[in-house]
Amino acid sequence: MQQEFSCPSDAKRQLDKVAKKLKYIQIIESQMLATQKHATSGWPKAQ
Repeated sequence: MQQEFSCPSDAKRQLDKVAKKLKYIQIIESQMLATQKHATSGWPKAQ
């Protein structure tokens, strides 16, 4: 599952919520990766 969150605590909260719903699957290890996003899409504006 790949989702984007604004902070690590939001991601952890969502992971805990999903883990509670799983009946036969146990989450043993999870990984969070920080990604850099540009403010706008497309080419940078000329200065």
